Amino acid sequence: MADALVRLLNLNGYQPVFLPRTGLVPPELYEYSRPRLVRRGPLADYIKDVASLPISSGKLGNFEGKLTSGKNFQGALDFLKQALAVLGIDAVPKLGLSFTGAKEFVFSFSDVRFREVDPSKLDQVLQNLKAPPAIPDEYVTDGLHVIYQYAYSGSLQMSRSDGKQFDADVSGNIGNFIDVGTKAKVESKNNSVISFSSTNSELAAFAYKAGQLQKLSPKRWTFAPEVVKRLEKGEESERAPESPKYVPLPGIVLAVEP
Repeated sequence: MADALVRLLNLNGYQPVFLPRTGLVPPELYEYSRPRLVRRGPLADYIKDVASLPISSGKLGNFEGKLTSGKNFQGALDFLKQALAVLGIDAVPKLGLSFTGAKEFVFSFSDVRFREVDPSKLDQVLQNLKAPPAIPDEYVTDGLHVIYQYAYSGSLQMSRSDGKQFDADVSGNIGNFIDVGTKAKVESKNNSVISFSSTNSELAAFAYKAGQLQKLSPKRWTFAPEVVKRLEKGEESERAPESPKYVPLPGIVLAVEP
């Protein structure tokens, strides 16, 4: 994913991620151990009380970032393929960018929405969690986190970073340059912006907010949506005022294993 876009997401407390499926709803339990991120599934499978927690939803602003593809278009094409996969467009019969006449692009996730469970409500029920038997002890101590918000995108927009029109006129015939198949549609606006969207009505998640989950004793868990500074062994953890959100791996787009 474009570096600037990743930084923007991180600053807002999001971990960008390429997920292998749609239809995901928070809260969910994940196991993280470099470089693997494993989705363990809905938290309600481990704590029945979670199923009764209210899930809120709404709209977010667009997330936009610049990508410099260097001497060729490969970097931009790689990102575009991954970003389209996030929208559920995983097979692109024809995809090329030479018609743009540029090496720097601006990508923007638009029509962004979220679903969220309030972390404060999660904190109350997590004390009933029992360590999942299939997860090794070292992950239970340091490698678990709970996703409490997913961000979903309905479309992806691409334009030249200088704001100029594309070298070739693709208005009305964008299909001659980019073919996304029947599961998606692609449109050109003013020969300067290309918009990709899935024909699937279900939005795909491209980022999440999470809290680190740690087991401090047999009967006590801590859930930290903020970065937590650990004191000495055996002492309580503390949160610094205005501490940053918990992002498992800043600067990286994680790929999820089922």
